[in-house]
Amino acid sequence: MSVNVCPTCPAGCSGLLPDLDFNFCSPTNAFGEITHIFLAAYDAQCFSDWNVLGEWTARVDNTADGIDVIRYMHVKASKPVGTFDTIETSLGRKVKSPSTFTLNVTVDDVSDLNHEFMRLTQCSTTFKMWYAAGGYLWGGNCGVDAILTLDYQIDEGTKSIHKIVGTATWDAACAPDRIVNPLEGSAIINA
Repeated sequence: MSVNVCPTCPAGCSGLLPDLDFNFCSPTNAFGEITHIFLAAYDAQCFSDWNVLGEWTARVDNTADGIDVIRYMHVKASKPVGTFDTIETSLGRKVKSPSTFTLNVTVDDVSDLNHEFMRLTQCSTTFKMWYAAGGYLWGGNCGVDAILTLDYQIDEGTKSIHKIVGTATWDAACAPDRIVNPLEGSAIINA
């Protein structure tokens, strides 16, 4: 089971605001869609430190066997804002439910192996998942426990490309951890 570590929320009705960092002349921006998804079995071991490239290179392999192996997918994907419910409790107080997060995934490499993997996702299997975009990686040491469901899409037209499309969804109290992607520029990302 993955562990999504959330920030410590204030106790009671008071608390200090966290520090912020804005720079009018040199803002920090990130660009680009989600380009890679990394998946491990639900019962795979967590990383000791997911910042360490060596931990990734020891486990990322699309054909090796083993419970701790991590598969990678080249994708075009997006992550909209998570959705949640606001629940009114006694005395007119309001609490936020855990959020549901979704990645909208498109795979344009429809090889036989990728097609068979797509069929497996229709079993509602839960995976540990990390995703990469704009030089960052999300998921923490244990990834997020996501259900990835994919299907095959064929559009009209003689020049339309077949695609594997679907969603990865998970519920959590907060968005997953983010780090500078240790795999950026590595042979794994560019394979």
